[in-house]
Amino acid sequence: MIPPLRAVLKSILEIQSFNVLETDSKVGAMAILGDDENTIHVMILDLGLPPKAHTTEEGLDVIVQTTSAMHATKIIVLTGQDEEKSALDAIREGAFDFLSKPAKSEDILTAVNRAILFHSKEQDFSADGVTRVYHVNTIGREETAMAVSDIEFMELDTVHVKGKKIISEIFHPLGLKSEVSEHMKKILEQHNHALNCYYEKNFTEADDLFCRLIQQNTGYEDYYRYMLQQVAEKKNIATVMQGEIS
Repeated sequence: MIPPLRAVLKSILEIQSFNVLETDSKVGAMAILGDDENTIHVMILDLGLPPKAHTTEEGLDVIVQTTSAMHATKIIVLTGQDEEKSALDAIREGAFDFLSKPAKSEDILTAVNRAILFHSKEQDFSADGVTRVYHVNTIGREETAMAVSDIEFMELDTVHVKGKKIISEIFHPLGLKSEVSEHMKKILEQHNHALNCYYEKNFTEADDLFCRLIQQNTGYEDYYRYMLQQVAEKKNIATVMQGEIS
């Protein structure tokens, strides 16, 4: 991001009482995120970073490293008018949102405030972080899955938001819908069937379906093992309750 644009963004955000840190490189961004004294809720990222400012390589790598390190930071990507494909690649890697340049100040503030809201809600899911619980690097809420029509999402579970009487569906982005293979689409059908059985407390069939999914080498074996643990626990609870009733 060129210095004048960074200065404008910083001014827009600081007027709204946001604390802003800035850098012009991947190394600088990762250093800020890695500093325990910093709590970064939102990152505004230009994909074209030096030393490869004319490609999206460095910017996409910032997203990959951020999500791989399980940082909760929400990333908003700034993209040129002809870079929609790159923006969708960024969403697939874990970016939260994207804005086309030149972006209006009100659009920037709306995106930042929305990202902060989502960041706050995700922290309510679990003190340990749901990404670690479900063994995936990126988790979004139902609103995110509904808002991004070009990305295929896999529903993971419904969770109780910590401290509130709210149940929320959580999702994991698989990638661009146009690039999801036919094999993965069939896996997703089986996955949805298994999850529906689990929700409907048909634990015997859910157990069988999750076991089959583990055997298909989807890359989500740890998640399915976790769901098998959940099935076993809920099945035991149901059995105990039936015993008490009888």
